[in-house]
Amino acid sequence: MSLDAGVEVTYANPSAQPNTIDLDLLQTWRGDALEHVPDPFVRALLRRAPAGFVHMRSKARVPAGSGLGSSAAFTLAALAAVTGEYDAMRLIRGAADVEAEVLGRRLGIQDQTISAIGGFVDLSTDGTEVEARRLPISEAAVRQLQTHMLLVHTGVVRNAGMVLREQIDEGRHPLRNRDAVLMQIRDLVDPALAALETGDVVGLGAILQQHWSLKRSLSAHNENKSSWGLVDVAMQNGALGAKLNGAGAGGTILILVRPGDRRSVVDALAILGARELNLGLGTHGLTRR
Repeated sequence: MSLDAGVEVTYANPSAQPNTIDLDLLQTWRGDALEHVPDPFVRALLRRAPAGFVHMRSKARVPAGSGLGSSAAFTLAALAAVTGEYDAMRLIRGAADVEAEVLGRRLGIQDQTISAIGGFVDLSTDGTEVEARRLPISEAAVRQLQTHMLLVHTGVVRNAGMVLREQIDEGRHPLRNRDAVLMQIRDLVDPALAALETGDVVGLGAILQQHWSLKRSLSAHNENKSSWGLVDVAMQNGALGAKLNGAGAGGTILILVRPGDRRSVVDALAILGARELNLGLGTHGLTRR
């Protein structure tokens, strides 16, 4: 399932002016040397761009570090803009290469894939290749999900790479124990797909809770008020299910809640510093304007 995070990238190489880079991203920056560009993802992207004067601007409806794949969406859109490439699979692999260059390791290609495709998709991947199957979700099921879905930001921005490194640290989590948890998480996929396809939000809420219980066992970073504590508060105030998105340890929480209980959940979380994000479901993936 993809969300419309509103990630947009505008890029122009309008003249032959040498050694001038003008960026309007999270902050305005202007300079004459690529190595001085403050954002490592932008540096990696501009290495793939034609030489000369560059103007790049981006915007999004969610902050970085939210666990919603906005970094992958930005990298994918920016790569398409600077290279002129619009083949989905080449962009997905290229965006993953940029991420690996910046982070020094690969974290999969699922975020890049869903950003490129959009909508409700069942992804199967071995880490290098990915297969995507569109789910037959009816309009009625989509409406049911939209009316019960709540997304909140915890107020905590986390480093996904750091959190995931701990989750795969075999010193903290013996391989057989970690793999057993991951297999249990995988076993939730088919019931979750069935619930999505039929619009069973109560059943999907229960699956979210099972997933979160398993996921938070993988990392000590998830053992704080901004993660499982907020999930517990949501549940205590009427949520059907809730989980931290992405790597966890902050970012955003996906909550399923009956419309009549929504205000109770939002108000209870607001007291703890979490705020509602008004994002719709994304259906189109990467588009060119």
